[in-house]
Amino acid sequence: MKKKGFTLIELLAVIIILSIIALITVPVIMNIIERANKSAFKDSAYGIIKAGELHYADKLLTTEGMTNDITFTFPDATGLDIKGSRPKSGNMKVTKEGKIELAITNGICEKGTKLNVKVNDTENYDFYVIDDTNGELTLLMNKNIGDGVDWITNWDYKDIGGTNWPSHNRSGANDMGPITALNYLEDQTKEWTNIPTYDYTLEDDKPSKFEQESDSKAMYQPIKRTNVRARLPKLSDIEDLIVLDFENKNQPMTMPKYLYENLSESNTKEQSYMYWLSTASSDSSSEGFGVYDGDVAIGGVSYSFNGGVRPVIKISKSL
Repeated sequence: MKKKGFTLIELLAVIIILSIIALITVPVIMNIIERANKSAFKDSAYGIIKAGELHYADKLLTTEGMTNDITFTFPDATGLDIKGSRPKSGNMKVTKEGKIELAITNGICEKGTKLNVKVNDTENYDFYVIDDTNGELTLLMNKNIGDGVDWITNWDYKDIGGTNWPSHNRSGANDMGPITALNYLEDQTKEWTNIPTYDYTLEDDKPSKFEQESDSKAMYQPIKRTNVRARLPKLSDIEDLIVLDFENKNQPMTMPKYLYENLSESNTKEQSYMYWLSTASSDSSSEGFGVYDGDVAIGGVSYSFNGGVRPVIKISKSL
C-alpha cells in the first residue's frame, strides 16, 4: 500500500501556524511567570513577618523576655524559623516592643526603580533602573546634564570624514553617528570616578518598531568608544519600557513618567524639552531620534537648541 505523506506546502503551513502561536503565547507565558514570581515573593515576605512574630512570642515566654531589639540578616537569618524560601538579601528587625521592620529583595531591581548614585566624592544624582541583567544594573539619569548640544555638528561631521552634509540644509546629516553628543556626554561625565570605565561599540540599533520594517536600516557604521563612563540611551532602551501597539497607529503611547522627568513642554534656558537617543532616523538622513515630553520623535541633528544628553551608566549590583 502506498503511504501518502505531507507535501512541502502543508509542512510550511504547519510551521507558519506554530510560529504564530509561539508569537502569541510566549509573551503571555512570560507575563504569567513574572506575576507568579512577584506573588511568590510577597508570600515569602508574609512568611518572614510571621516568623518574626513567632520569635517575639517565644521570647516573651522565657524568663528574660524580649529585652533588646534583634536584627536578622538574610539569607542566613540564624535563629529565625522560616517556612519556605528565603530572600537573597536584606534584613528584618524585631523590636523589644514587638514591632517588625522588614527590608528584603529577591535580587531583581524592577525597571523604574529610583536610585541615588554617588558618582564621585562630591556629586550624587538620581537614576532609574532600565535593565537588570547578570548582576549589572543599567541606569538612566533623571535629567539632562550640561547644556543643549547637537547630535552632530557640521565641524565634527567633516572632521571625521563626512561628505554628505547638505549645503542648503542646516539640519545636517546622520550618516556619521551622534559624534558631537557622544563627545559632550563623555566630557561631562569624565570626572565620575566612582563609575567604572568600559569600552563598547555603538551601533545604530535597527530595525526599529518606530519605522516601517522595510525601510528601517542602520544609517551609520559602528563607532568604537573607549574608556567611557556613560553612553547615550538607545531607541531600543525606550521601546522596551513603553506601552504602544505598533500595529495600531491611532493607539496612544504610554510612556513611564521617569523617562521624560525634568523635561518641559517647550524649550527654555532653564530646562530642555528633549534628550537625544543614539539612533538615527532611516526616514530622513538629517534627523535623529529623541525623547520629548511623553513622546518619542525625530529632530534635525544640528538643532542644538532642541537637544540635551541624558547619561546611561552601568554599575555592579555588588557595589
